[in-house]
Amino acid sequence: MADSPHERRFSEEDSIAFGFYSLLETAKGDGYLGALLVTDSEGVPGEFRVTYPVKPNLVQRQLYGDSLVPHIGVELCGVPLVEALGTEIALLLVDSMDLLALSERVSIPVVYVARPGESISVEGETEREGERELLYPSFEGFDPIQVVYPPSIADTRKAEVFTLLQHLSQRVDAAEPFDRIHVAVKELADMEKRFA
Repeated sequence: MADSPHERRFSEEDSIAFGFYSLLETAKGDGYLGALLVTDSEGVPGEFRVTYPVKPNLVQRQLYGDSLVPHIGVELCGVPLVEALGTEIALLLVDSMDLLALSERVSIPVVYVARPGESISVEGETEREGERELLYPSFEGFDPIQVVYPPSIADTRKAEVFTLLQHLSQRVDAAEPFDRIHVAVKELADMEKRFA
């Protein structure tokens, strides 16, 4: 049977789902919440999950020190969000270097992505991060994307991840879904005070 002009055939690649995970500070600056958006390779959202804010007290802030944000981002928000997903994702993209450690706690590959110039160097960051790479999308309207792999990623896995990112970047600016997450969480906090 021939395809009608309104019917589109999907290849197996088209059904790939991507996760975008961000840890955001609450509006009052007294806590953090995790947000995970799942899209297809066209950027169409399929699932969105947000944690309630984690609000560490002063003693916890002092005891955890610099490890507080990575602990909240990975252990308290990231792992539970990934485990709660109803959609199987092929790749998890994060917008903070602190969240790369999630790759050691989940079975799916995790990479940090940002537009060039958006990333901030943090002292000691090179000890936590792996190789950096620039991805030049085939679509003219999208900027290149800076990709940082976890230090423990195998070369074969890195090649698979890069192929997935190339597939995604044919249709979607790989950093743009994080903008959507930030706006959605702000709107959610405005509507429901428990997310503020």
